[in-house]
Amino acid sequence: MLFERSGKSVRATDLAWAIQPDCMRMLQTFRQIQARCELERGGIETTLRLARDDSLPEALWLEAMRSLKKRFPLTGISVYLAPPQELPTLVNSQTVDIAFGLDINQLMMHVLPGQHWVVCD
Repeated sequence: MLFERSGKSVRATDLAWAIQPDCMRMLQTFRQIQARCELERGGIETTLRLARDDSLPEALWLEAMRSLKKRFPLTGISVYLAPPQELPTLVNSQTVDIAFGLDINQLMMHVLPGQHWVVCD
């Protein structure tokens, strides 16, 4: 029992107080889901899928992820680690939205037309 009635008053039981933090987390999750659904209805992407190789320092990626989450708190971010030669295939097959990596053959920055494939030197 979550509530006890005594005359005209109602009070929360010990069980109700014990599960209050869980209920608050559920409510917060519900609000996040609701907000994501509203964004989706408005045509805004709620998930960013990116692929990368290990050519850029891990500290750079951690800072980038923190910045993205701070700026876009309702957007989920999935990061795939892949060898450089697999990055274009992941983009072309639409497994990811964008890829960052080192092209050992060209060592220059370029974006392929109509694709989101970034090569860094």
